[in-house]
Amino acid sequence: MCRVTRQGRIVCTLVACVLLFGSGPSGAVIPSADLAITKDDGVTSVLAGGSLVYTIVVSNAGPSADPAVTAADTLPAALTCTYTSITSGGATGNTAAGAGDLAETLSMPAGSSVSYTVVCDVSVGATGLLSNTATVSASVNDPDPLNNSATDNDTAVIAPTPVPAASHFTLALLALTLATASAFVLNRRRHLGA
Repeated sequence: MCRVTRQGRIVCTLVACVLLFGSGPSGAVIPSADLAITKDDGVTSVLAGGSLVYTIVVSNAGPSADPAVTAADTLPAALTCTYTSITSGGATGNTAAGAGDLAETLSMPAGSSVSYTVVCDVSVGATGLLSNTATVSASVNDPDPLNNSATDNDTAVIAPTPVPAASHFTLALLALTLATASAFVLNRRRHLGA
């Protein structure tokens, strides 16, 4: 919010100064980093007992660096996961390889990103919706907080019970039973027709 003083000066709150003028009081530039996160596994359903591979990308579109970006992903209980990560553009602070929930504090220059590959085993008892949300938070002003979370939804389905394959003995026994039944029916028809 801004107001005009009796002396004709414009006085604004810090947020209004940044939004209107791109700087704070006395012309001090306020750091601003447009952080974003995406998450996708490329599928909409998964078999219970199967696996999923998520790709999570945290990025900083700038214009400023953010020295303390928080990236998090709390996994559904039906998933057991490991992850690896790589950086670009000078980002640091990522865990190269880990397991379980993602909880990172990253230093991200403008234009940098961190990509995570999360490999998950799905519990054999999993059913219904597996909803997984990853988030990113800035330690400086973020002009667009609407792109700071990403959710991937998958439906866990139970695999159909496989029908066991018949052995050669079972098939031979079935053929013998059918032949005997056919012979009985033909013999019965002869006695009735005679």
